[in-house]
Amino acid sequence: MVAVLDAAEAAEPRPGRAARGAAGRGRRWLGIARDLGLAALGGLLLDLSLPGTAWWPLAFPAVAAMLYALRGGGIWRAGLMGLLSGAVFWGLQISWLTLYLGPIPWAAAAILMALWMGVVGALIELARRGLGAFSSAPWMRLGVVPAVVAGLWVTREAVSALWPYGGFSWGRVAMTQSESLFTDVVAWVGFNGLSFLLVWVIALAIELFAARRLPARALALRAAALAAVLAVLALVPGFPSATTGSVRVGAVQGDGPAAIFDVRDPGDVLESQVEATIGLLGEELDVVVWPEGAADLNPALDEAAAAQFDALSRAFDAPIVSGTVGRDGDEFFNSSIVWEAGEGVVGQYDKIHLVPFAEYMPNREFFHAIVPDLVDLVQLSYSFGERPNVVGVAGVPAGVMICFDITDDVLADRLIGDGAQLILAQTNNADFGETDETFQQLAITRLRAVETGRSIVNVSTVGVTEVIGPDGRTIAELPPFEPGALAADVPLTTTTTPAMAAGSAITAGVVVIGLGGLAAGIAGAFAARRRLPR
Repeated sequence: MVAVLDAAEAAEPRPGRAARGAAGRGRRWLGIARDLGLAALGGLLLDLSLPGTAWWPLAFPAVAAMLYALRGGGIWRAGLMGLLSGAVFWGLQISWLTLYLGPIPWAAAAILMALWMGVVGALIELARRGLGAFSSAPWMRLGVVPAVVAGLWVTREAVSALWPYGGFSWGRVAMTQSESLFTDVVAWVGFNGLSFLLVWVIALAIELFAARRLPARALALRAAALAAVLAVLALVPGFPSATTGSVRVGAVQGDGPAAIFDVRDPGDVLESQVEATIGLLGEELDVVVWPEGAADLNPALDEAAAAQFDALSRAFDAPIVSGTVGRDGDEFFNSSIVWEAGEGVVGQYDKIHLVPFAEYMPNREFFHAIVPDLVDLVQLSYSFGERPNVVGVAGVPAGVMICFDITDDVLADRLIGDGAQLILAQTNNADFGETDETFQQLAITRLRAVETGRSIVNVSTVGVTEVIGPDGRTIAELPPFEPGALAADVPLTTTTTPAMAAGSAITAGVVVIGLGGLAAGIAGAFAARRRLPR
């Protein structure tokens, strides 16, 4: 009888096992829901850390939430979490693209950038797991893993800034820190180096506190260690830039009808610039700077425009630097010219890093078949410039960056290498109206000033027009979205910051750390699989 009862009991399912299975599935779904929430929250907080809100401390919990959401659920799940973080962040961050162009360009750009984050999210989790299989020692978990995570994150930022079609170098973690405790670090390590250090600190914090049931003393020691690391970064001094003099610059914001859908006649944008410039008469200036596209009639090709340029240049006894449409035979360029009365164009830079789908149309026939109305908006396709981005202005070598040029690390290296003593950043933000775009671009410009150790005259058609010193401080500014002009003494310097001296070596080193760690993680994962019993 006992044997029969034992057999019957064994044949029946055990309630405990079933309950444990249900509990396990419940925990798994709760974990997925938690990670989805963290991924979305991270994307939201990262957007809020950038202008217009510009709450820079939020960058730390933002990246922490995004990285933590990648952990522990498998490679595909990590990719999904990265994709969700990217979709939330980019969907919010570049919503200004919808103002005139509608949802299609915005959705295309947001999806592409989110895909980058999804792919790298999966690679980060693959590397973390593989390195953990290689060794579970503290030196691996606290020393190697955070560096590899940061290296892969910055590799994504660097590659997506270059590819495809010249890339999109917006929204990097470093760009959250244009007015923070860590701004000065960028002069020592550049944009990619600053992104690497910030993500490394966050990844280290996750590894420090990932263990469960840490004693209070261990928690306190780890918190103190993390605080010490942040304090060291916050106390990094600005790199001293010795000034070699100054130039008196007039910067003019015409607030003319410069947007793509503005109703205007040829010369209307030029006329608005002329009217705003008149307010500077009586000022002793070394140069007058106008924004991108300010001369919608090129004075080298139009006699009436040439007469206006000559009159103003003669009145100030100074050259005028203006954006215009350059032409060479059948080719057109987004150009910046230096005009002197009686001599005409004495210097010119043609934009090198053109913006796809705005300044030129790649694969026009293919995209025309998909969105013909949007492709037809790009009637004038610019050619890629080949001239140096340093021109002589009133005897001073000045670097010129047109609009999104300011985000290009390679162009920044080039102009410093060619001896620029200040930077003229000319832009036309009119197509984005009163959105966050102009303020996001200004934050990048401020960080670029600190990185290069150069004053930057950021002059826009509609704003924000601002003169920024080599230390990132505002020297003079105009209210946005109204006509005006300012005059300011702009410091000159020939100092080379460590970031500029290192050039692309810092980026290359960070990429090597990320990809080398990924390769080691993959090797570790295969080695661990071979050790499993068959």
